Amino acid sequence: MESLVLDSLLKIASSLKISVIWTKELAAETPSIVSIEQRCIIMNTNWHKKSEIAFQLAHEIAHLIIKDYGDEILYERSYSQRALIEAQANSTAIKLLLPFYCEHKTYEDANSWEFMNIFAIPSHLTEEIAFQMKAYYQNGLSSFFN
Repeated sequence: MESLVLDSLLKIASSLKISVIWTKELAAETPSIVSIEQRCIIMNTNWHKKSEIAFQLAHEIAHLIIKDYGDEILYERSYSQRALIEAQANSTAIKLLLPFYCEHKTYEDANSWEFMNIFAIPSHLTEEIAFQMKAYYQNGLSSFFN
C-alpha cells in the first residue's frame, strides 16, 4: 500500500504544480522540508523511520495547499504561531491520507489507532485523526476538503 500512497501523493503534488525532490544526501535525522515560494518539497530518503515517509510527504504537500507564506520564515514565528501552522498541516495531511485507509472500510470498521499505525502518525494527533475520520464518513469525500 505504501507505494500506492506515495504514487498518489506524488500525482496530487504534480497536479498542484509542486516539485518533489528525493535525496539520499541528507543525514538520517534531517527532516524533509518545503519551500512555499518555490513550490518545492525535498524528501529525505535516508530518514531513519521509513514508515513515516508517506505522512511526511502529505504534511509537506499540506503546507503548500494551505499556502501560508509565513512558513518561509517559520523560525521567526512565535511558538504558538509555529504550532498553529504545524497543526493545520497535520490536519490537512490526515485528510490527504484518510481516503487510502477508509476507501474499503465502513465507519464501524475504521479504527483511528490502526490508521495512525499504518502511516506512523504521531500519537499526539489521535484526537485530530478521530475528528477527521468522523468528518470523512459523515460528509463524504466530495465535501471533505471544503
